[in-house]
Amino acid sequence: MKLIVCAALFAIVATVSAQPGGRNRLTEGQLEAFLRPCIVNGVRCPPDGSLSYDKIVENMENTKMATRMLAGELPSECDCDDSSERCNRRCMYAMMKVLILEYNIPVGAPQSKRFFGFQG
Repeated sequence: MKLIVCAALFAIVATVSAQPGGRNRLTEGQLEAFLRPCIVNGVRCPPDGSLSYDKIVENMENTKMATRMLAGELPSECDCDDSSERCNRRCMYAMMKVLILEYNIPVGAPQSKRFFGFQG
């Protein structure tokens, strides 16, 4: 299923946001602590495989489209060989960081679900 990565990201985001002081908005530090290790390095990922590299690749085009729609361009981390796992992992994390931090897409809101490819 192509949207499993997005669902897993929302689960992580919701978990972090629910922690004391979460305020339903993630800080850069929280992204670094909870999302980066899994997306960029493949460590501390959900055991169900929902953030596996294969799932990241499956969702890459949808996430690129969402990022271009909002930001107008992709982050510089995406300007690399897209056949490279290192490139794809860093690009996905950079896009998620832009979408979450700069555009503050509300976690669980209908518009965020549509943005990441969920059916509203």
